[in-house]
Amino acid sequence: MVIVNGALWNMGENCSAISRLIVHRDIKAPLLDKIKALADEWLVGDPLDPANHIGPLVSQQHYEKVSAYLSGDIDVVYGGKTSGERYVHPTIVDVESNDVKHAHEEIFGPVLAVITVDSLEQAIDIANDTDYGLAASVFAGNGKRAMRAARAIRTGTVTVNSFGKGDITTPFGGFK
Repeated sequence: MVIVNGALWNMGENCSAISRLIVHRDIKAPLLDKIKALADEWLVGDPLDPANHIGPLVSQQHYEKVSAYLSGDIDVVYGGKTSGERYVHPTIVDVESNDVKHAHEEIFGPVLAVITVDSLEQAIDIANDTDYGLAASVFAGNGKRAMRAARAIRTGTVTVNSFGKGDITTPFGGFK
């Protein structure tokens, strides 16, 4: 699934990683079940072992920063563990609003913040309520709604039903 790849690829240490998942209440539970099942396949360990998908974070300092997001009063719905030296396991946190630090700060690790909405308009408002604006992805079964959202999101690059696909000719740059 593209969402899992976008959130976890390169340990989430990617400037355009999917770090916030803004999802409609009606599809949240089945979508999270699929995401969790696929995240189970992202094994953590020695990056030289081809069976593993997630290696250590880039530095001890960064590991400590990302690990700090796994503690405190948060609703971890998947993962939330660390192991070995600088390994952060895939983590999904359910956040009440975009004001929670997991949703508005750049974690730069394998942590996905899930924000529940009741309408497309609310999703667009939350998507635009960020200090960042490098990339966004819109996933929808309805092409017209997806394009409406893509046009309304203020960011450098918006993909529809994909994540960061492009080549050297694809423009890449932030909005904010």
